[in-house]
Order: sequence, then structure tokens, then C-alpha cells
Amino acid sequence: MFDQFTLKLHPIEALVNQRASILPGALKIVGIYHNYDSPVPVGICSSISESSTMEIEFSLDVIKKHCNINSNKTWLSIADSGLDNSSSEKRVIRQMSLEDEFENNILLLKFESIYPNVFDLIFIFFNKDKNSFELESKPQSLNSENKSLIGHLLFNSIKTQIETHVNNAISFNSIKEINRNTQIQLIDANSKIKEAENKHNLLIHTVIKNYTQAIQDKTEINIKFSEEALTMLIDFEGTQDELKNIVLKSAEIAINLTAGNEAIVYATYLQLEQYQNKTIENKTEADPVLFNRYSKTRQILDKFEKSARDVLKNDQPLTGKNVGANCPTPISAPAITDSIKNHKKKMLTLFLKHPEKWPIIKSEFKPIINILPKGPLLGGVLIGA
Repeated sequence: MFDQFTLKLHPIEALVNQRASILPGALKIVGIYHNYDSPVPVGICSSISESSTMEIEFSLDVIKKHCNINSNKTWLSIADSGLDNSSSEKRVIRQMSLEDEFENNILLLKFESIYPNVFDLIFIFFNKDKNSFELESKPQSLNSENKSLIGHLLFNSIKTQIETHVNNAISFNSIKEINRNTQIQLIDANSKIKEAENKHNLLIHTVIKNYTQAIQDKTEINIKFSEEALTMLIDFEGTQDELKNIVLKSAEIAINLTAGNEAIVYATYLQLEQYQNKTIENKTEADPVLFNRYSKTRQILDKFEKSARDVLKNDQPLTGKNVGANCPTPISAPAITDSIKNHKKKMLTLFLKHPEKWPIIKSEFKPIINILPKGPLLGGVLIGA
């Protein structure tokens, strides 16, 4: 069975679908309502004898007849409801008797639809042989006073449910529109990324062709690059001169290994390792520069770490006073605080750069712990990103 999100349904349809949980005492609920996209009314029914909600046929005269009633809650018999086409029962205009009241076991509730002067209708069928709501200690038929109370309570309860449903549906539609716009923006962004990638790929192909054209003209050998080789060149992050050197050298290798008039450059001919190693070397060379800029901060951290280790070896509390007293040149606790404050940003940078260093003060020395970031970034500071 397909379960549809109830906020996408008309509130009357949603209510009828939930008959068993909302009105367990009802034998049947019939809803006649006007959808937002069509003025033609729809009729549905849910009963204890059926496992699912069904559409029903009805006469438009039913709506006209009941819309003219002033009250928004009325008790009817099956004949007066107009829903039983097979019934030949007709009411004779006379004073209503107790027997007539007993036959009125259908509660009609009337709610304004989205169309002017048109109403949505809900017919609730109750068992006329017992008190479905058990208002008395012993089961018995509903009397006029009971019916008036039940009609009032159900009308206000269902009206509140309809208004809540409508408000939630409006909010849901707003969220749905935001989601739709977000999806459009994502599709547009992905399209632009793909377009940029295609332009980049085309540019690389053009550059490669220009680089190899002179060789082809000179040797009269057609030079082609394998798909894997092209992918590696497209992903290459070096300079333009480096790319040119790679292309020309790989083309020379392919020509030298080819006997015919077509040379194919395979990925193994590109010799990218020397450029990758160069990138690693450049990155390694940058580290001492960083430490030169942070040398004083590093010295402070090393000093505090060694002092903290000595404090713990002496079974002393790891306080600012004790750490300061164990430094090569003793300093006060406020001096430690000022030092940490003045070097805070550089300390955090060093913590991220070298998560394996200064483990004691990062985990146990409160003045240092207080400057550490909270949340996921803390893990990166303590154990490395």
C-alpha cells in the first residue's frame, strides 16, 4: 500500500483516512470536499467494514441541500442525508417524535471551502443501538442533550484539526519550494562546474596539440595520447612550462618506440614523479621557515612541557605556581598566563601543525587547556586532523 504524506492531501481527505484513530466510535465517515485545483467536489468514505478509504458517488443536490442549512452541525437520518440512493424513506412534515430522534444517528458537520458560498461536508455515522461514546455507565441510545454536546465538541475539534492541517501544509509548501529552489541551484552549480571542467579539458587538449604540432610536422608521425595519459595531464597541478616539458618528452619517447606513422603516448611515458617529488620537497622546505617565525613560541611551550613533567614526577599538583617554580628561570603564575595570552594564536597554530608535541600541558595544564578550541577542532589539536 502506498503511503502518501498527509500534508499533501486535502484536510477532509486526511481526516477521513484517519477515521479509526480519530473517531474510533464512528461506524463510517463520509467526506465531500472541494480540492484546491478543481471546483468539482469529491466524495470519499471510510468505514469499519472496509480496510481502506473509497471514493463514492453522490448527487450535487446533497451539497446544495445541506449548504442551505444555517447550522454548521446537524443530526440526520440516512434518508435526510441524501447519501442512500436506494432508500425510499421520506420524511413527513410533522412534529419530531422520540423515534425520529432515535433514527438521527448521522452527524453532519459543515466547513467553509476555499470557494465562496460553498461548503465541505463531513457525515459521521454512529451506531444508533448503543452509546458509542459511553457517556452513561450502561450502553444506551444517544439523547438530544448528548447529541448537542457531541456535535459541539466534534465540530470545534475537527475545525481545529483542519486549520492546523492547512497551516502545516502552507509551511510544508514553503519548505518544498525552498528545497526545489535549492535543487535547481545545485543542478545549476553542477552544470557550471561541469562546463568549467569541459572548458579546462578542451584547453588542455588544445595546449597538448599545440605543443606536439611542431614535432608532428617535422617527423610526419601522428601523435596521440591515451585516455589515461590525458586524464593525468588534465589533473597535473604544475606550471605551464612543466606541462610543456612533460608533453614534449613523452612525445619523444612515444616516437622512439614507434615503428609506424602513429605514436601513442601512454601514461607510463609522462614521468610525473620528478615533479611530484619536487612539490613534496618544496613543502618540506617550508617547514623550517614556519618554525623560525614561531621559534620563541616553541621555546615557551617546550619550557612549560618540561616543567610540567618535572612537577608530575614530584607528585605535585599541576598548577601555574608549580609549573612556574620549576622553570629554568622561575616565573609567577600570572606571568605564565600573560605569556600564553600573548602567544595564543601561534600556540594554536603549532598545536595543529605538530599534534604529537606537548601532550602534558595540552591535556592536563589548565592555562593551556583554556585556549584550546572546543568541538571537532579540539580532536585535531590533540591527535592531528
